[in-house]
Amino acid sequence: MMVPAELRRAAADVAVARAQGQAVLERARSEVAATRALANAARMVAEQPALLQLRTLQAVEAGGATVVLTTGAATVDPASVVGRDG
Repeated sequence: MMVPAELRRAAADVAVARAQGQAVLERARSEVAATRALANAARMVAEQPALLQLRTLQAVEAGGATVVLTTGAATVDPASVVGRDG
């Protein structure tokens, strides 16, 4: 049985559109997951500021990170950073 070329193209277009839709959906799901992970991390640091120091030590240990250390009482209140706009 011969399927007309126009029908084959239409079927191929449907398959491509379906695959593109799935890819968009997967990217959106990944973005939501990443945003939730960041929100959870911010909440944890606000509740336990020492976690930020531990994370800094991990970055130093892994290498490739620039870490600026200060002397004196220079501290950052994580709660003041969490809700800021840029």
